[in-house]
Amino acid sequence: MKTVEENRRLTDEEIIDLYFDRDERAIRETDLSYGRELMHISYRILGNREDSEEICDDTYMAAWESIPPTRPLRFAAWLLKICRNRALDVLEKRRAVKRQAEIVELTAELEDCIPDKCVEEIVEAKEMGRLISIFLRRLTGEERFIIMRRCFRMDTTAEIAKALGCSEGKVRTSLWRTRKALKEYLEKEVGGL
Repeated sequence: MKTVEENRRLTDEEIIDLYFDRDERAIRETDLSYGRELMHISYRILGNREDSEEICDDTYMAAWESIPPTRPLRFAAWLLKICRNRALDVLEKRRAVKRQAEIVELTAELEDCIPDKCVEEIVEAKEMGRLISIFLRRLTGEERFIIMRRCFRMDTTAEIAKALGCSEGKVRTSLWRTRKALKEYLEKEVGGL
């Protein structure tokens, strides 16, 4: 029988300390804490269990190779970003052969928010990220939940509605209003540079 101590999940700091100690338990603890979420995101992007498992393994390896010297401040977000980017890289390779409509649609949703001006020439990517972060902090908790679940986790409107206990129409309306507000905000901010 396992003791309470054996069943306790480690905190992010404790897991990161294991990486710094080069203790291989760090990977197991990372998987216990975040494996399901990593699998969810990679599967949502790739739609293939084997590829998604490989992306999760690649994410753990990237963490192993990066920590140390990196000490992520928000470990979960850092892992999810690595996982999402690796899955999108695999998807990009697949696109050379076949485009996936759902991901193209999500990308288009975000692209519609970015002003028509060539943003890359006006604002560095880091500055764009800062502006979007400011915008997201100004949203209500529900609005932020909806846009993050749609654009970061790539959940469907039905999944978001179920999580919130509301109608899909409410989710779609919130997404439309938030994207419109983001576009207006970015046009104003970028135009002022």
